[in-house]
Amino acid sequence: MENLKETPAKSVVLTQEENEKAIIQIIEDHIVFTRLCSGMHTILNVYDPNKTTHELKAKYSGINSAFIIMGIKEEDLEIELDNAFYDCVCVTENDLVSVPELAKTIYMKWLNVIKNYFLTKKAA
Repeated sequence: MENLKETPAKSVVLTQEENEKAIIQIIEDHIVFTRLCSGMHTILNVYDPNKTTHELKAKYSGINSAFIIMGIKEEDLEIELDNAFYDCVCVTENDLVSVPELAKTIYMKWLNVIKNYFLTKKAA
């Protein structure tokens, strides 16, 4: 045990392409989690959907990792990005869109939200 030395953590620098891929994969995971929770909610309440309210207590905060990778530090911007995610995922017409395709759409929407956020902030 005495021979073991503490080594400092190595910093990993990713390319822009690697960052985008990681962010899209995180979004994919969050889409799958959201769809599974929605399906489980439906299944748990199938007997009497008007009277039963079984809720899942599960929480997933994976997209917070995407925000960190993207360098998002503004809480109000995180809320806007979170809303943009759910606006895309919780729309019935996107139920049949594949996870990778929807994740790329959300990522592109996020980039527009970020751009508009900082343009508005700069103008103010």
